[in-house]
Amino acid sequence: MDQSTNPMHPPQDKYILELGDHDVLCGRGSGPNDRRGNIEFRNLIMLRKVDYLSAPTRDAKGKIAKSIVETVRMRGGRFVRKLNAAEVEKAGFAKGTAVYEMADEP
Repeated sequence: MDQSTNPMHPPQDKYILELGDHDVLCGRGSGPNDRRGNIEFRNLIMLRKVDYLSAPTRDAKGKIAKSIVETVRMRGGRFVRKLNAAEVEKAGFAKGTAVYEMADEP
């Protein structure tokens, strides 16, 4: 039985077990707030805040937001969310394992 169909070996391409320095962890609290990638993301937002607030159209605001996301991705960052305990077990990982998945599609 190969790994893609064996519940004892979850598919690794869908799940992320290690976060990179530039990854942005979605969520609230000190976990996401203290991550280097989240700090860089907030700094990018602050750099573009005046442009965003003064943008004349919704389309212009969207382009600014898109450029921030593209900057994160160009640096090798991903937008991820942490799976809760039930999702971790359902995915076939050991209890207590920190498992993440993409929060968006690039």
